[in-house]
Amino acid sequence: MTSVLSHQRPLSGNRVVCIVVALLLLTACSPKKITVTPDDDRPTRDKVVIRDAETGELREVDKDTKRDTIVVRDSGRDPVITDDRYGKDDTDYFKEEYHVALIAPFKSSTLDTANFVTGRDMRFFNYYLGAKQALQYSPISDKILLDIIDSDELKSGVAEGNLRDYDVILGGYDRTEIEGLRNMAKEENLLYMSPWRSIKGAKDNPYYIQLRPSILVQFEYISEYLSSQYEDSQITLVANAGDENRLRPFQTYLAAIRSDASASYRECIIRDDTRHFEDTELEEYFMDEQTSVFVLPYTSGTFFRTFLRKLKSERLERDVVVIGLNNWLTNSSIDDDFYNNLGVHLATWHYPQYTSEDWEQYVNQHYELYGRLPQSDDIIEGYDHMNYLISMLKSHGLQATKYNEEGTYEGLHHQIELQQVLAIRNRLDDTNAPEYLENRSLKMVRLVDGIFEEVEWE
Repeated sequence: MTSVLSHQRPLSGNRVVCIVVALLLLTACSPKKITVTPDDDRPTRDKVVIRDAETGELREVDKDTKRDTIVVRDSGRDPVITDDRYGKDDTDYFKEEYHVALIAPFKSSTLDTANFVTGRDMRFFNYYLGAKQALQYSPISDKILLDIIDSDELKSGVAEGNLRDYDVILGGYDRTEIEGLRNMAKEENLLYMSPWRSIKGAKDNPYYIQLRPSILVQFEYISEYLSSQYEDSQITLVANAGDENRLRPFQTYLAAIRSDASASYRECIIRDDTRHFEDTELEEYFMDEQTSVFVLPYTSGTFFRTFLRKLKSERLERDVVVIGLNNWLTNSSIDDDFYNNLGVHLATWHYPQYTSEDWEQYVNQHYELYGRLPQSDDIIEGYDHMNYLISMLKSHGLQATKYNEEGTYEGLHHQIELQQVLAIRNRLDDTNAPEYLENRSLKMVRLVDGIFEEVEWE
């Protein structure tokens, strides 16, 4: 797992200066005879000379006057760690009002509002509807002002200058947009949350938060699950020819977990151009007495679906488990038959539950607000993300580096647990500046009787 530095507050700009009175040792070339006077016969002195801590001047005071041996004084030098970079007093992060901008490719000029379910660009509009609902029923709704900005306005430069007036920016979808927003957030000390994509390259940016776990975080979580639940010999990593790099993180994590550089999983590299992998034999990868585990580190494309069909046709009665990624949940081409016959397990931060009291309240509020039932996971994602932001603003204001102290936030379908991501250089120079903050909260789920259930493991 990624190491996180202590959250001890940084020192202020003042230095502590200790004034130490040195005793001067008197020496001579030859020894002298020293006459010792009995205590009772020694002359008494009522005054002593000290250096005034405020003025630096010498002065006489009564010998019984209490004096500090440590004096705090401003050195006049620039601080090593500045408040502008690493934070001020906690109360400085709270405001009477928070101005939030939601930026997404709404494509407002061509938006298909006639079809709220399958309209081409309705994903982001639905996200907005969920965020709006969370604000509508929030106890601090009067403190959060939400503005909607179409990405097209950013590309044309219409909204770029105004972004610096916001306290929080939520959104951004393509790589260039996200990189630009996070760089601006760093320069302007603005809180920026990226809800849809995790983009590499953030550096020394405590204002940047990735709400979706990156692919490497998912790989690490899966590796921990595998090492705790199965023997290494049961596991096969699967990739299409040319995609072998997808498997390297699993091998690296295994070697680290086992503290053995030679530890490795078996790999199955598919070199087959036929439509259904007719030229591929999987027999050698099955185990007769134990569960055969296949890891497919793919989020989209036809390869992993073709492999699932091939695996299903060859498994016969043998016990099989397939480990997949979060994106499979919304992939309509992976039906219940695959989940049931191949024991599909998914590492996900999106855990649909429809039976809780919170869900019932959410549905009633949604119907009251929009006159219809919620029909999109994107609506729920916007609802969960905005409720998370509201919770953090109430607890910590704009002090993002405190957000990871709250533990796991459980929304309706999404969970968030932030951790600070530190580069090696941050650990070596003993600074507390993260590269960025990232959601690392995941669950392992599987389909049971048509409902996704969490797989409990330690």
